[in-house]
Amino acid sequence: MAIDKIKKTEVCDFEESDIDDDDQMANHNKANLWISKRTLMQWFRDFRYNKELFVNIPKKRSSIDRLPPFLDLNPDLKDLFLSYARENLAKLSPELMLNYVNDDLVPLLVEQERKELEDETIHREDVLKSYRLKNICIRTICNWMDKLGFRYSTRKKTYYVDGHERPDNVAYRSEYLQRYFS
Repeated sequence: MAIDKIKKTEVCDFEESDIDDDDQMANHNKANLWISKRTLMQWFRDFRYNKELFVNIPKKRSSIDRLPPFLDLNPDLKDLFLSYARENLAKLSPELMLNYVNDDLVPLLVEQERKELEDETIHREDVLKSYRLKNICIRTICNWMDKLGFRYSTRKKTYYVDGHERPDNVAYRSEYLQRYFS
């Protein structure tokens, strides 16, 4: 019954000029005043497009998974942070990244803010305050690096041997199969 109603509303028996907002659409839909025809049509199209399955609504990111506002609201700075860290993996440390952030990224962000707002009186403290930061310290950088996937661990030399194609393993496999089938 619902699909029949959806198909009837998909015909669009009203003028496009009559559609300004959902309140006007609700007046056209006397049976269900809480939903507009346009919304219903979009749901139906999404349902058909998704192989007649209901669309998965993405979960809200928890505060645990979320990046800090400084990196989340500035994806270009996040990319610069990551690329600098990857370029310097041999000597990567929170101190190195702290110097990079304080010497390069924050001044770059201050310049961007000055250009966007056309205000030359904006200072470093004002920009940091807008991201709920007083200053950027080693602990902050460690937290950011952790959120971006950099983990501290001791380097261990390991190797992996894929031995399933060694001649002795191949021979044993054929013997085993003969014994199994006998």
